[in-house]
Amino acid sequence: MAVLLTGAGIVGTAQARPLARVEAGPLSWSSSWTANHPDVGNASLRSTASAGGATVAVGRTEWSPDGKEGMSAPLAVHMENGSWKKRELPVPAGAQGQMEDVAVIGAADAWTAGSVGNAPYLAHWDGATWTQVPAPAEHRFGSYLGVSASGPDDVWVVGTGSETETVNEPNRVLLARYDGKAWHTVPLPADAAGPEGWDRNWMSGISVLGPNDVWIAGTGHATVHWDGRTWTTVPVPLAGDAEIWFERVRSHPVHGTWAVGYAFTPGKPRTPVALRWNGRAWERAELPEDDWAQLLDITFTARGPLGVGYWNNRETGTHTGYGLLLPTWPGRRAKHLTLPGDSFLFSSATTGPGGVGLWVVGVRAGESWLLDPFAATVPLPPTY
Repeated sequence: MAVLLTGAGIVGTAQARPLARVEAGPLSWSSSWTANHPDVGNASLRSTASAGGATVAVGRTEWSPDGKEGMSAPLAVHMENGSWKKRELPVPAGAQGQMEDVAVIGAADAWTAGSVGNAPYLAHWDGATWTQVPAPAEHRFGSYLGVSASGPDDVWVVGTGSETETVNEPNRVLLARYDGKAWHTVPLPADAAGPEGWDRNWMSGISVLGPNDVWIAGTGHATVHWDGRTWTTVPVPLAGDAEIWFERVRSHPVHGTWAVGYAFTPGKPRTPVALRWNGRAWERAELPEDDWAQLLDITFTARGPLGVGYWNNRETGTHTGYGLLLPTWPGRRAKHLTLPGDSFLFSSATTGPGGVGLWVVGVRAGESWLLDPFAATVPLPPTY
């Protein structure tokens, strides 16, 4: 990897190759999908991750005591011997909440982050049980939305919070780092993006390549980088008066750092968006202009990065899982993916060692208005 400098200092270490134009069209898989849904009742899976032979997915269970109002509780499931097994998260009986993201460092080392009640929530997996770990005292109200780790002593979380429990609108970013012993808040520059400050935005994605290479992304086309000394707001290429809302930012030592989400212009449909850091600036991939589609997460296969999300059929009012194999090499074209047909929404994906073997998780339509968990796997990554 090459370390590149700007006037603001080091703003990224992942080297990237040029992006290619996109060609729409279905893409076949090298082998067939196998559906393998967790047997946990009504639920939705929000995130999945793999490392060291362990695959974990998190989200929430759902139920409705009166058939009208939905309730939820945090959920974690682990892939064990070919099937998903629910592993209990330590939360008070009857407490509502959900897990938003998971980072797996190894078979006996994983973190999940989200919220329980009105408070941010953190839990650690030691190979046998989940244990709640206290969040920083300053993070009283809100929710963690993203978690990422470069190792056991370098784990970061990002989220959104408020000053009081009664405030409905979040007004600050929650950011903390685990140093192997405890969680500590990370101070943010209030003026990093102009007079309002980028930390007033909703930051949902975080990617950690090391203690000196951290990316955060969120709404208002905000991306911010930490080089170990300072935070730098990095501009995003926009088209006209369009805005970009990022859902996730992920990094890979070969494929670089990518941020995915959706772009929207007032009065027009939202469309999927993916940007790649080339070491100097963000490059925007020319994705298919699929109206009312968006990307929610990205993973890295042996054959390239893969974005997943959903497409909203405005005529029928239904959602369908959506995926794109994104371009990395000159002359190659990103394409739609042929994906399992019973999905309602793909929220996340993960791969096995070396980028071989792929899991996609999310939700599918249930028998009631509540949703059922979705999970499917294919043994080999897609190919062009």
